[in-house]
Amino acid sequence: MAIEEKRQTKETPEIKKQREKTKGAAVLTPQEKPSFRYGLLLGLIFVAINLFAAAIYFHVINP
Repeated sequence: MAIEEKRQTKETPEIKKQREKTKGAAVLTPQEKPSFRYGLLLGLIFVAINLFAAAIYFHVINP
């Protein structure tokens, strides 16, 4: 089986700066926590979907 070799690519300084600037941009730090209301809303939606699925499973709701 042949081993693939990685090709060298040209990286301009602009590309390098953009990569460094966006590295870890999607990670929340302890200072950047989501709001309590947002977490509560996601939790309530999750519980509602699970209760709906359980109601269908236990034949409380017959679709």
